[in-house]
Parts: sequence; C-alpha cells; structure tokens
Amino acid sequence: MIIPLASPAARDHASAGGKARTLARLLAAGFPVPDGFVVTAPEDAHAGELAERLTALEARGGPGARFAVRSSGQAEDSAAASFAGQFETVLGVRGLGDISRAIERCFASFTSGRANAYQRAVGVRETGGAVIVQQLVEAEAAGVAFTLDPVTGARDRVLVDAASGLGDAVVGGRVTPDGFVISKTSGEILERRVANARPCLNEDAVRAVAALAQQVDAHEGAPVDIEWAWHDGRAYLLQARPITGVLRAADGGAPPADWTPELNTRIDPRFPLYSNGNVGEILPGCVTPLTYSFFSRGVERAFRDVCESVGSMPDVGPDPVVVGFFFHRVYLNVSYFMTAADNSPGATRDTAYEELIGPAPERHPAWKAGDLLPWRLWRGFRIIGRYLAMQGRLDADIAASHAFFEENRQRFATHPPSGWRADELIEWLQYDHAGLRPAIIHIRASQFANSSFATLRGLTRRLLGDDTGSVASRLVTGIGSIASASPAAGLYDLARLVTADPLLRGWFRDEPDDERLFARIMADTDPASARLRGALQDFVERFGHRGLRETDFRSPCWRERPALVLAQVRQHLEPGSVPPNDIAERQAALSAEAQAKALPAVPAWRRGWVTAIIAASRKHIAAREEMKDLLLRFIDLTRRVIAESQARLSDMLRAPDDIHFLVQSEVAAALRGELDASSIADVVRRRRREFDWSSRIDVPRVQEGVARFVAAGQETAPAGAELRGVPVSPGVVEGRACVVLDPGVAALMPGDVLVAPVTDVAWTPLFLRAAALVVEVGGPLSHGSIVAREFGIPAVTAVAGATARIRSGDRVRVDGDRGIVSILGPR
Repeated sequence: MIIPLASPAARDHASAGGKARTLARLLAAGFPVPDGFVVTAPEDAHAGELAERLTALEARGGPGARFAVRSSGQAEDSAAASFAGQFETVLGVRGLGDISRAIERCFASFTSGRANAYQRAVGVRETGGAVIVQQLVEAEAAGVAFTLDPVTGARDRVLVDAASGLGDAVVGGRVTPDGFVISKTSGEILERRVANARPCLNEDAVRAVAALAQQVDAHEGAPVDIEWAWHDGRAYLLQARPITGVLRAADGGAPPADWTPELNTRIDPRFPLYSNGNVGEILPGCVTPLTYSFFSRGVERAFRDVCESVGSMPDVGPDPVVVGFFFHRVYLNVSYFMTAADNSPGATRDTAYEELIGPAPERHPAWKAGDLLPWRLWRGFRIIGRYLAMQGRLDADIAASHAFFEENRQRFATHPPSGWRADELIEWLQYDHAGLRPAIIHIRASQFANSSFATLRGLTRRLLGDDTGSVASRLVTGIGSIASASPAAGLYDLARLVTADPLLRGWFRDEPDDERLFARIMADTDPASARLRGALQDFVERFGHRGLRETDFRSPCWRERPALVLAQVRQHLEPGSVPPNDIAERQAALSAEAQAKALPAVPAWRRGWVTAIIAASRKHIAAREEMKDLLLRFIDLTRRVIAESQARLSDMLRAPDDIHFLVQSEVAAALRGELDASSIADVVRRRRREFDWSSRIDVPRVQEGVARFVAAGQETAPAGAELRGVPVSPGVVEGRACVVLDPGVAALMPGDVLVAPVTDVAWTPLFLRAAALVVEVGGPLSHGSIVAREFGIPAVTAVAGATARIRSGDRVRVDGDRGIVSILGPR
C-alpha cells in the first residue's frame, strides 16, 4: 500500500512507522513538512502505482524536482530510542528506477548488522517499518535543534547545529557544524560557535529555526530534537523525535523515585543477595559502562570457573549472576557463594558473608549432620580433591600467566595497536581467548587465600580462643612480598631523592601544579633533576600500570599521567613517614613472635596442620596480590587498545571520553561500522545522564531482591558514638581523625587515623604516616587489610558511612581487635 503523507492512514504507527507517523501528524497540524507518500511494504512498491504517485509529486514540486527516500522504522523516534542514523536515507534521487532502488535499500536496512547492533544496545526488539518518499528541500543550510540541553538537561534554551547544504552531514557527524544556544524567553543568541570564516545562517534564520523547534515541543508536549532545512527564507521540518538521551529529572537534579537504570542487573530470585562491601574497594563509586562490561565478563567467568570446576555449583545459566551492576555500582552475589559453601561439606557460608558483607549475624558450622551421609560425604571428598588439585597447580598457573603476559607485552612492543587491523582490536576487546586466563587465575588465588585464611581463623578461634581473629592476623603479617605494597616503597625512595637536594625541594615547594612540575623535571638539565627524572622513569616502568581507581579505564593510570606520581611523592616530603624497610623488618619479627607463642599452645598432634595452614595462608595471600598486579598489567594493555579504538572512532565521538559510556560489544560494533555517530550519541547521552543521576544518590551496601537507592547525605555521628566494622589488622590506637577522599591532596599528619572511603594502591603511601586505618568497604583479605597488616597499623574495614559520620579533627579510638571505631569527641 502507498499512502499520501497528508492522509489519516499515514498517522498509523503500525503501517507507517515512527518517523512517518510523526511527520504526518505534524503536517496535519500545519507544520512545514515537505509533501510525500509512504510505502508500507516492499511488495507495495510496484511500478504502476509508484509511478502514478511519483508523477503527482513531481507535478507539485516543479521542473527538476528531486526526492528524499527515507526509512521509517517501527521503533524509530520513540521515547525508548531514536534509532537516529540506523536506517538508510537516500537524498537527491530522480526517476522511477533510481527511486525504486532507493526504496529497496531502505527496506533492506531494517535488518542490517548496524540496526541489529543498535537494537541490542538499547534493548528494543521491534524490527521492520515503512519508507517515505518526499520532495527534497534544496537547502542552503540544514541541521538539528534540541529544545533542551541534552547534556545538562537545562530547559531554558534551544540548541541549534547548522551546516551549509543538506543536513545528512550534520546528522551523521561528518562535519563540524556551527552551533548556537538561544534563550527560550528572550530569543537572544546566548552562545555561538562558527566552524568556518562566516556562519551558514544569519541571526534571524537561527531564531526562526529555534522558534520552529519550540513550536514542535509545545505541540508534542515534551522536549524534542528536530531535523530542519533552510530554503528561500523559510525553515522546513524534516523530522522530530523525543529526546531519548535525557530523562525527566526531579527537583534538584535527582532521579525520579521509581527510576531504574537501563544497565541494572536483573536479580535472579534464586540468588537475591548482593553486596559491594568488598568489590567496592576494587571499583569504588560509580563505574562507567565500558569498565563494567570488561570487569563483569571476566570476573563472572572466573568465579563460575572455580565453583563449577570443583563441583560446588552447577552451571546456573547464561545470565549474569555473580557480578551485579546497580545504579552504576558493582556488586558481588553473596547468595551464590553461600550456596556454593552449603554444597561443600567442610565449608561454612560465614566465610563468604564475612568477606563480602561483615560479621555474620549467626554462626554456621563447617560440618553439618547431613554432610556425613554417604552421598554427601563422597561429594565432599570429590570437591576437596578437585580443590586441592587446583591449589597444587597454582604455581604452574601463575608461571604460565606471567609467560602469557610477557608474550603479549612483546607483541605490543613490536606491533603496537596503532598498526592493528580493526578485527585485531575487536578480538582483544572481546577477549574470549586466553586473555581470560589471568583473570581466572587471580580469582582462584583469591579463593585459595580466602579459604586458607578462613581455616586459619577457625583454628586459632577453636584452639587459642582467638574470637576476634587478631592472632590469625598477626600470623600472616610480615610476608614481605606483597605486590600491592611495593609502590609505597618506590614512592618513599623518590621522596628521599627530593628531600636530599635543595633545588628539588624548592621546586616541589614553589610549584603546586603537578603537571607543570613534571614538565619542568622532564626538561631541566641539572644533574639533580636528571637523577629524579631517571628514577621517575624507572618507577613508571615498574608501576605505571597502577594508580588511583586503577581498575577503572576512565581513570588514568600512572603510565598515562605520570605527573600523578608527584602528588604521591609530596606525601613523604615532610618528616613522619616510616621507612618501608624498617616496617618490613618489624612485621616479620612480630609474625615470628606470634607463631612462637601460638604453636606451643596448640596440641602437639595438630601443630603440623596449623603450621601448614599458616604457610598456605601466607603463600596464597601473596599469590593473590601478585596475580592482581599481573592482571592490572593486562588491563594496562587493554587501556592501549581502548585508546587506539577511541582514536579510530574520533569522528563518531562527540567527546573524547564518550567511549567509556559504551559497552564492549558496542565499541566492537562501532569498529565494524555497525554503529554510526548518531546512534552512539543517542546511547551516550542517555547513559551520561544515568551516570550523573547515579553519582547524586547513595546506594545501600547490600541489595536484596530488588535494587534500590537512597537520597544522598548522612549526618555526622555524635561524640561517644561507636561505629562497627570488620577487624582486619590488630591493635588499638587513639588519634586525630583525618578524613581523606582523594589521596593526592591528603593533609594527613604523622600519627593521624586515616579515614577513607576505599583504599587501592594510590592510598598505600599514606599508610606509612597513619597510626590506624578506617575504611568504608573491604573484608579481611581486601587490599587495604593486607597492606595494613604488612605495615603494622590497626585497621577496621566495612565501617558504613565512616567518611560522613567522622569529621577531620575528631579524636577517635580504632580497635583493630574488636572492629570498633569510637568517636571520643573533638580534639
């Protein structure tokens, strides 16, 4: 069927599609929409009727009339997704033959790889549609207009982008347009950006386009973006659609109470309990979609690999379960790990609960009566056997991971990503190959560390009355080979180079800007700066893959921004930092002393077992940190691939960091040419808004059954209050609290109690000055806990809201034996 655009039938969404339906409705309302007709199905475009419709349209268009042939998808221009640029448009067509072929191209585009990739990205399943044939507006200029700011959500302005000629170059992102911001109330042009020597529209034309957009907004009753063309002193309306990239904001920019982000994980009712109490240390705060898509894929596979390989959990299906993503925060599924423990005779679910949430509300025995049934006993022996066999392969697996990294490091050195084909970039980004292996080995080492340390804590509790775990913690300090602690020693050495030279001390004192200071060090020829330059280069060579929020691709590592290292060096320029070598010797002595006291108190027939568990715990804790460091080296290789992908997609990205708001599969689709600039912009606008909303709210540490958020902000705790958490490093200290949110600008004085939201490797230099540590997230084997024990400072983790409830200057007592932080009052 071929339907005139001016007929009521063209306003039927089912037959005409989204674009045609909207244009037909606006044409009927008197808007300046070019005349045309709609072909509802490929078989309807037969020559006879098509020729008749075309002849009538040519007669109205005049001699030499050209036509625009455009797709009108079923889901196009809806509130869910715009489908901008996904389907075919053919401009400037003449003659029945060319128009027939253009119609065929448009219908074929509904099932193209590009359209399918976009549908998956926005979660829309509708396919198919119609094709519009319209008179082409021979535009002197054309472009788009938005009736609210798609980035900030401001509704008091209209944004107009314009370029000379037809508008497809602006919509497709192939040119840099002129840009105008127009006040809705006064019509004043508030901002202008001109791409060439002179603007393509005069001020009156800009205001006329803005007025047309506002009229469409008023008619539709919601913000819109329109495509327009300017010809012979008049603005024509070519398309109008809801602005899908910006959602309705509540008062103050906060999200609506019933808001659910599009990337939120569907909670499986079989495994309803999630926590970010441990993983929040690795990926704190809001995480961008690209980082989440990498992290979730690897970690999901790795945890499942361990549980399925030993037989403690069956395959639970293809959907994500282990890793959750709620309001742009990463969570781990506690239910999954507790179920795996329940399925494993000799294991207790308390271990998973304590590591991921905090102290278990009730105790569950490792062995239950039912575990002694023959079939359960046989299953338990089989699980234990497989688990021990996997442990026995750990050294070989770690060695193989190092060899695999070295192989890839050499590949990147001799053939960097800038010379890769697109399919090579895509293969790395998807990393369905052996690249997952290091993540699996890291998770295995983490599981072995958890189980070994949990066994040790159980033994010291039963045999030595160690209810708080402080004896177990002393037995695993002083390991001396913790990879995550090594950068702190390197930073300390850099600081000693600075303090030993008056010239360098003066530079650090007089230049507060780290970027300018770094540039000066790199350019200066003085021998002192040459020594520091060489030491900095050595440090970055060894530790450049680390940094603040080092697992998040959007946060630069030290290799990408070496000036960030100088902010860490500044922390040690004043007296008060304890030399790392002194700490290592002290902790090794304390561990030896703890073992000398503990073993004689253990029954003789059990000493060998306890000694073996101590050795296993120390080995696996070190292996966990070694594999985490190696995994971050792999992540740094991936950073290089992402940077190259970003460079190749630069013409399609409106801002350099837009790539971080896509997921892996979308970046791959864009590299294959299946997503264009308009569709990427559509996805990025929506996700940026959701990321912004997520950053304005608080989320509970535990999500159960239904993901939820709460209003941001907590009141400080009064003097005398006690905050409870997980005791992870023994000792009791009183001191002045220093709440630090950014380790690069910390005002921590020697002897202060460091209160932090999270601690990764960028925070560990502060441990050399702190008397104790209080952290909002983490468990007994989180990074901060391990390093705190290595540095011998009392620490309590999983203290909910610590950075809001404790104020800098408060006097606090940190009890690392019982997990209590007492606020004693102002200093």
